[in-house]
Amino acid sequence: MIILKRNLAVNDPLPPYYSEVEDIINGILFLASDKAKTITGTELVIDNGSLAI
Repeated sequence: MIILKRNLAVNDPLPPYYSEVEDIINGILFLASDKAKTITGTELVIDNGSLAI
């Protein structure tokens, strides 16, 4: 199993959650579904909010 680990800072406001394969698969399934039919030319970042810090 692949686990993507975030670097945890001292004042990190996010919970210490580690993304699992299922999280990535859910993003892929969403982009492949009809619910994402109007989404084009973008990235779906699945990182538990690490880029927002």
